[in-house]
Amino acid sequence: MTLIEENRSEALNQSSTGPFALARAIATAAFNIVKYRVKRAAFRRMLTLDDRMLKDVGVTRGDVYWASELPMNINAGEALRRESLKARKSVI
Repeated sequence: MTLIEENRSEALNQSSTGPFALARAIATAAFNIVKYRVKRAAFRRMLTLDDRMLKDVGVTRGDVYWASELPMNINAGEALRRESLKARKSVI
């Protein structure tokens, strides 16, 4: 667990009432947005792979781009995995 995650956990474990409740809520939302952006940036790095490598993984460049543009509340990796499985089943 990183230091940021530890600090976030400590803040969440404290009471959700009081003068700092709004600040904690804002900090949590900001943390989640940053975490989302970091994960999606890492996900988009898959676009730097050549088409042969993507094919080995079982996805296309279009699949990766599509998944990287999904809303924040959807797990892009899981959605891409499902699409890959659907594509494999259609080939069989």
